[in-house]
Amino acid sequence: MRRLHSNAFKSNSKPRDVVEILRVRQTQTLNIVKNLETSDAPEAVYLAESLRQTVADENLFVGYGITNSKTGEKFDGFDALVMVASRLSLLYIREQSRRARRRAVAYLSKIARRPFERWLMITLSMPRLRNCDFVQTKEVFNDALRRFRQSKYFRENVRGGIKSEEFTLGKEFENEQREWRPSDGFHIHAHLVVYGKWLKWEDVGETWGKCLSSAFDRFGIEIDIPTLHKRPVVHLRHVTAKGTGKKTVSFEYAITEACKYVTKGSNFEKLPVEEILKIEKALRGRRLIEPLGEANQRKGSQRSTLLADLKPEINSSESEAPVAGSVHYLDTPNTIESLNLRKRCLHLIESGKIESFKKLLAHHFEKRRHFRRRHLAMTFPEAEFFTLSGDCFTFRTFEVDPKPYRHLKLVKTKRN
Repeated sequence: MRRLHSNAFKSNSKPRDVVEILRVRQTQTLNIVKNLETSDAPEAVYLAESLRQTVADENLFVGYGITNSKTGEKFDGFDALVMVASRLSLLYIREQSRRARRRAVAYLSKIARRPFERWLMITLSMPRLRNCDFVQTKEVFNDALRRFRQSKYFRENVRGGIKSEEFTLGKEFENEQREWRPSDGFHIHAHLVVYGKWLKWEDVGETWGKCLSSAFDRFGIEIDIPTLHKRPVVHLRHVTAKGTGKKTVSFEYAITEACKYVTKGSNFEKLPVEEILKIEKALRGRRLIEPLGEANQRKGSQRSTLLADLKPEINSSESEAPVAGSVHYLDTPNTIESLNLRKRCLHLIESGKIESFKKLLAHHFEKRRHFRRRHLAMTFPEAEFFTLSGDCFTFRTFEVDPKPYRHLKLVKTKRN
């Protein structure tokens, strides 16, 4: 059996295996926890403890010799036995990105191919709104995006696609070597992978500019667009199978970019806790991607053969894969998203029963961990799993029925 590396991980070194990659995620998450601990708000206390439990050594594991049931390929992977369903969790973000890529391929495959039409990737950005929090900025941006999707130009030239949103903090405060302030604002933009007629960059920029102006007028915002052509920044790229050529990207890149994340996890280390809680609440339960047009139909009239051929390649790619070769991420999702549990925890925190809250959350994690270890061992009987705390579990660890869910099947009985 393999043993975990005991050497301390250096943050400035390049990750080389699944253990060190997992240690990077753990360190970054703990930095977010330290930021949350500066606040006494019940939501901050709940999120800080949930994230700490998620990245605890006994909850993080790596697997060696895992077999892909479809291809027969063996690989090494890592994940958390239980994870909190929050966009503050880096492991949860990675899992959501992987799910979104699968859905994106399914959505785009519903769009029927037609002659003289092509795939395009559009990036629409909005100038930063100074002294506006994330919720206000997102409302203005969503209003402009709704107008753009309902515009005559978009409806006549685009038949379907997917849409995602992303925001950054900019580098102004970093260049000035100071902390982020609300006056810095948020830089929010959208990625669209669409299919339809060829769109001109000037026409897209002009249409998007009119939509932004209408949204600004509705919310009473006066702002100048700081570009030479007085139009918002718009990127338009052709999407092909291989992505060769000027201003051309591959399908794999386009879908990975659209389904990457809402924001980098490191941004939560730089924001004040008040803004973090607003962002977490605004993004809670939101979809990472949204289908547009024909992609939103239940069944397309014709499946795209190009996407069907690329489907295995796209599903196996990673947006933030730090290493190449035989190291892959293990698709073993499990979350603790439970409204009842969250409400119970918040009630205990508001009542001042912090120790009772921690015991309740720890008990919940431990109960889920036991089931998860058993499920992993029976799903991958030839693999070996190690937690970062040093525990090992395999198929031989659990002397159970090979079909553990047989007793869960419903038995039909006749009613008198």
